[in-house]
Amino acid sequence: PAFTSGRIADIAAVPDDPKTLFVATATGGAWKTENGGITWEPVFEHGGTASLGSVAVAPSDPNLVWLGSGETWNWRSVSWGDGVYKSEDGGESWTHMGLEETRHVGRILIHPENPDIVYVAGVGALWGSNEERGVFKTTDGGESWEKVLYVSSFTGVVDLAMDPRDPDLLFATAFQRERRTWSFLGGGPESGVYRSEDGGETWERLGGGLPQGDAGKIGVSICSSRPDRVFAAVSARPGEEGLYRSDDRGASWQHLNPVSASKVRCDPNDPERVYVLTDGQGVSEDGGRTFTSAYKDSRVHVDQQSLWIDPTDSDHIVIGNDGGLYTSVDRGETWRFVGNLPVT
Repeated sequence: PAFTSGRIADIAAVPDDPKTLFVATATGGAWKTENGGITWEPVFEHGGTASLGSVAVAPSDPNLVWLGSGETWNWRSVSWGDGVYKSEDGGESWTHMGLEETRHVGRILIHPENPDIVYVAGVGALWGSNEERGVFKTTDGGESWEKVLYVSSFTGVVDLAMDPRDPDLLFATAFQRERRTWSFLGGGPESGVYRSEDGGETWERLGGGLPQGDAGKIGVSICSSRPDRVFAAVSARPGEEGLYRSDDRGASWQHLNPVSASKVRCDPNDPERVYVLTDGQGVSEDGGRTFTSAYKDSRVHVDQQSLWIDPTDSDHIVIGNDGGLYTSVDRGETWRFVGNLPVT
């Protein structure tokens, strides 16, 4: 009882207000702070589920917040959700917006200028096949949805990225997996990186150096200060697993490091600084070629799950892991544990 917290699924901030953060947790609902994490208020106590996988705040409207339910850490203990929710009053109230059978929502992207355009990465059911997987798009604020990327009934989409210069340029990562009573199929030939240049109307699976055989969970990130640079953290076979980088918007890729990670985030102010969410070597200062520890404080819990970097101050970062939420104001040299999120 002295250690109060739990798995953190995702972190989002109100644009131009880094003190106002939303946190989505794997089994404890959503929480909001308006003072940089000193105090927190639960904002999703009466939703259909306590399990969340993603949260997003509209760049053009600080009161418009989306939640994707169902955590995406699909290995052993896992809780599923019942679709997506939208708040138009900064988290005071929520409306269920459908996509119930996506079960696990890996990422939500909101168009920077038109908040009615939203993309949802639907992972799908864990214990069997279903059709509600892939990338879903709405152009009317969630009143209706179109499945714009679909791979198969066993392969969902777990991560998304949007080019800050061109919101029609999207990257999506497909993840083939199925949990069974006696085993877990954590990958397959249908896992891969996809790109759309027309707002999701059409997609192409990318090659150019990326693994084309069996792969597992893949994370993707665009460097907003150099948008031609894209990183992909690929779980794959030995020799193919690790961090890949493209400097031409995904046309070609270079395998830089065999670091094992399933999520990657580029520093918004420094394209040479990149973080991978892992338990060991987590940060690179040379564009992904070499890594050192991003979590130098031995008190930081393992199993990193989420990361937010302040776009106005890269020294200010927040990480979420299986043990809770941690904040740093010196690029990870020291960390403060947020001990008042009871979400186990």
